[in-house]
Amino acid sequence: MYFFKCLLLLFFALCLSAGAFAQDDYALPRERKEESNIPKSDSILTVAKDSLTDSVITVLVETMPLFPGGDEGLRKFLEQNIRYPREAKDRNKQGKVYVGFVITKECETTNVHIIKGAHPLLDAEAIRVASLFKFAKPGTQNGKPVDVKFTMPITFKLN
Repeated sequence: MYFFKCLLLLFFALCLSAGAFAQDDYALPRERKEESNIPKSDSILTVAKDSLTDSVITVLVETMPLFPGGDEGLRKFLEQNIRYPREAKDRNKQGKVYVGFVITKECETTNVHIIKGAHPLLDAEAIRVASLFKFAKPGTQNGKPVDVKFTMPITFKLN
């Protein structure tokens, strides 16, 4: 038993040290020769190009969009609006659905889609509810309203 504990400890130590040395393998390219219509930014992770509309979407902004009532308001909204599908209840289906969407400069929710689903019935309900989101204030970058991309987990759990 002691041998297996030592072996397991050695394995974790090797994994951690390998992870520390492997960080340089994923360095970003220094220069890109091809032209891009994505605006220059301090970080490569702050903007992305939407494949559906070819518009620029901000991922990380100075001020995130504000849902009425903040996080607590969003939680209450989900509690009041999610209707657990009857067929999913009958089949005892539950899980976490990751839904992606964009909050536009005009505070509209667009491009709602499933990033990781749990069950088709639960996925459909997550899309329905996320499509109802009405944000009070848009996200801003450099003082200007911008489109912001979100990923949100919605948990479906039977009591």
